[in-house]
Amino acid sequence: MLTYPAHIEKSDGAFLVTFPDLENVVTFGVTREEALQNAEHALNGCLASDFERNFTIPEPSLIIGNDMYPITVAPHVAVAIMLRKLRADTSQVEIARN
Repeated sequence: MLTYPAHIEKSDGAFLVTFPDLENVVTFGVTREEALQNAEHALNGCLASDFERNFTIPEPSLIIGNDMYPITVAPHVAVAIMLRKLRADTSQVEIARN
């Protein structure tokens, strides 16, 4: 299971979510539960978009702490990322030949 750590802190009556490994992903929720749900949607949306645009997907760090929560990457996004890593510099044509 592929997960990324999310930092959640209470700020101005809401729970702000940031991802240390993905600076462009920020969300929030009125409750911690809503923030966690929104974090999953934001993470998967960003990773899917970055993947489609052929951006480099960073490896998740192993940050732990009281305000850190592991957010699971959706299976279809995780598989696509893992396959790209496994494929490395091999073209689709070369893969098809084997």
